[in-house]
Amino acid sequence: GRLSDGVLIAGWAEPNSGVVELLAELVDEFPLMVVNSLSHMIDGDKNGWDISYWGERVRGILVAVRDSNASEAREAGRRLINRMASRGIMEFRDLLT
Repeated sequence: GRLSDGVLIAGWAEPNSGVVELLAELVDEFPLMVVNSLSHMIDGDKNGWDISYWGERVRGILVAVRDSNASEAREAGRRLINRMASRGIMEFRDLLT
């Protein structure tokens, strides 16, 4: 969709843009697109500040992805959590258990 294309092109979206909130609204219907968009946004957040700012919304998205019926989205979510952990962002590791 346009949102994921825009995030891919920009590589990052401002937290005040409402993008994370929009992803949270779309995750149940489009879990793979949402986790891929979130992944690109997090990759663009070089300092990790925005991940902390978005924390609860990101957690909600990752829980919805983990609980979805879409195996590809679940795997993408696990990869994202592991990638964040490798950057020292451990607050979502509990979602892997």
